[in-house]
Amino acid sequence: MNLPFRVKPFGDQIFFTEAKTISEYLRGIDHQGKEMFSNAPGPTLFYSIPLLFSPLRAESKLLANYIFIFTSLFSAFSFIILYRATKLIFNFDTAILSSILFFIFPLHVYYTLGITGEAPAFFGSSLMLLGWAKILRKANTRIGIMFFVLGDIIAILNRPNSILFLGIGIIVLITLILQKSNTNKYLIKPLIFCLLSTGCLGFCLLKVFNYINLTYGNKNDNKQRNLVYVAHQGRFQFRHEPFNFNYWDGDMRAGQQDYEDWNKSADSLEVVYKSTNSTYLDEYEKFLIEDLKSNPLLYLRQFFIKAIYGHIFMINSIKSNRFKIGPLNGNFGYIIFIICINIINIFILTGFFIYLSRGHNLLETWPLWGMLLALLLFHCLTYMEPRYMLPSKPGLFIASAFGLLQIPIIKKIITAISQKLMPAQKESTNGILHKY
Repeated sequence: MNLPFRVKPFGDQIFFTEAKTISEYLRGIDHQGKEMFSNAPGPTLFYSIPLLFSPLRAESKLLANYIFIFTSLFSAFSFIILYRATKLIFNFDTAILSSILFFIFPLHVYYTLGITGEAPAFFGSSLMLLGWAKILRKANTRIGIMFFVLGDIIAILNRPNSILFLGIGIIVLITLILQKSNTNKYLIKPLIFCLLSTGCLGFCLLKVFNYINLTYGNKNDNKQRNLVYVAHQGRFQFRHEPFNFNYWDGDMRAGQQDYEDWNKSADSLEVVYKSTNSTYLDEYEKFLIEDLKSNPLLYLRQFFIKAIYGHIFMINSIKSNRFKIGPLNGNFGYIIFIICINIINIFILTGFFIYLSRGHNLLETWPLWGMLLALLLFHCLTYMEPRYMLPSKPGLFIASAFGLLQIPIIKKIITAISQKLMPAQKESTNGILHKY
């Protein structure tokens, strides 16, 4: 909390303001037509829970402390869940190494300091993985399905774009059905239950929250408007400045070409729809279609740059010339720090690619890479920030731990650590895929 760089304590203010409105409304204070679920409903609902126990009309700083304590508890619970899930899927060694990876550079802890959608989405992904681990291990399949559905719905409500994860699940389901081998056939029925339940409940809940906002809130549906807004924003991200990884706001980007071109384009579109019978959505959608047709190769280049950018650790809350932590300060210190944390990131990604390259059980462990692929597809096609990938980190880090254990020296070190920690339990905690 005392680092020179930090997540904004109130995020974009939207979720905090709406959560405060919900908590006050439930305690009898008139909401006066304020917004309730104008964006993703999950964070608003999640953060309204601790605010129900806070003093009425308390200062924002005190309310933020209530939320911080509540979020920290869920963050801690996430790691208990992930530790258990990793043992069920792989083994005790993988669970130990994945725990180490999570805390080398703990972004998930960092995001508990702010009121954003990242922390609850991370928890949802973790719970979903535990559910799938139980299904895979045949350890109470019904409970596994319940955990999977609940966790995935939490992730969707906090990051609605993660609904693409269900599409990847459908592809996995079809592949399992078409497989000639009977090895994985036991997964078909629970996967059907998981996908159908999550899809139907997720769709209904999103509609319910949208109805609540339209009925009791500000009468505006901003979902489609927000979608075309971020898609338009994404068309200028890395357009003429492919290596400009500065944060996309006026403080960090003022005067830079892509940011200024984006502002000019938005202004010109506003002039058109206000001076004609057209609408905001019509003009933005028209621009997106025409731009894609005119610049397909540029679109493709931007897609791959965004995929890389989504996996780079950056510090965007402070300018590089004002950076200071220990002996590192100024532009030089900033560069050294970014290089160090991204060496860690490359190490983690290396393990993930080893996991993929071995090809063993990619269908059985599809949630480990499915959330990552879903979020990459959406944000590479629209607008990307590294924090948007946080719900995919549970699967990424667990898979990475499995991959890194294929390196003999790492395997030897982790085996020695695990024998010191729990020698008696080591063999009894092997998961369903421990032999790989």
